[in-house]
Amino acid sequence: LPASLKVIGDNAFYRNYSLASVNIPDGITETMPKCFYATGIRSVKLPKSLKVIRNASFAICKKLECIDIPEGVETLELDAFGECISLKYVKLPSTLKTINRGVFWKCRSLKEITIPANVETIGEYAFFHCDSLKHVYNYSPEPQSLSVIFNRKGITIHVPATADTKGMINATTMAGMKDGVKIINLSRDSLVKSADMIEALASGKVSRYVTDFATPELIGVKGAILIPHLGASTEESEDNCAVMAALQMDDYLQNGNIKNSVNFPAVSMPR
Repeated sequence: LPASLKVIGDNAFYRNYSLASVNIPDGITETMPKCFYATGIRSVKLPKSLKVIRNASFAICKKLECIDIPEGVETLELDAFGECISLKYVKLPSTLKTINRGVFWKCRSLKEITIPANVETIGEYAFFHCDSLKHVYNYSPEPQSLSVIFNRKGITIHVPATADTKGMINATTMAGMKDGVKIINLSRDSLVKSADMIEALASGKVSRYVTDFATPELIGVKGAILIPHLGASTEESEDNCAVMAALQMDDYLQNGNIKNSVNFPAVSMPR
């Protein structure tokens, strides 16, 4: 949609089944009732200027699989995403205060959702007949310091190897951990200083260190549990990747859709 756009009116794209994707420009502060009701959209990019998603704006968009609601949105009105039966992923902003009646009703594929800490109201039937919904989490935006995180009996590491994170598990940081702590590192070997870890294992400060980076100095060290670095190379994942590649190639040849390309953006085209 053009960058000059200021308003998308009620029922603007009502029941446009061939509409596959939409990019709403910045400047739009609200999506009006039923503006994309029962369309064929699979993806939508919402503007950072958005404050309110009005009644049934995206209701019955049965092909919509994910929605990232931007920071700044405070209200989801009646049936905003009702009966989006393929919707699997929803990211709610920390600014959200109100989830009105039936916002996600009959989103049968939705398995989990995180409710931001600022939400004050969840209306009746908000998640009515979300038959696959198993987990509802509470999100707190308050960050925790490493000293708090490290004060646990068990610690798992999930960060990339950068100039700031390399060697983050060392003699100094381990000294502040609980005695007998168990540490799992399946991210990168350089996050842990191996010499310091060997000393911590010998002293009992760390009781177990589990990693899939079997560096030579860790082999045979008591308390170090070294496992294969399989990544996507298990028998199951190899089968799944082969099936996925075949399906995506078929989708391209049949429909012109491009997904997960190394050097080309995702493209979705109606048949």
